[in-house]
Amino acid sequence: PPPTLSDQVHIAYADDDIHLAKVLLLRLQGIEVTSDNDPRIAAVKDEDFDACFIPFGRL
Repeated sequence: PPPTLSDQVHIAYADDDIHLAKVLLLRLQGIEVTSDNDPRIAAVKDEDFDACFIPFGRL
C-alpha cells in the first residue's frame, strides 16, 4: 500500500525536507495549501509536529 499522509510527514521530516513536512502536516490537519508561499507554512512550529511523533497516552 502507498504511504499514509502521516508516513509521508515522517519521511519528509527524516529527509530534512522541512518545507514539505510542514505542507504535509497542514494537509494532515485538513488544511489544503495551494502555494509554496502560503504564510501558514511558515507559521508551522517544531512543536506542531509533536502530535505526529509523540505517542498518545502514557509511556
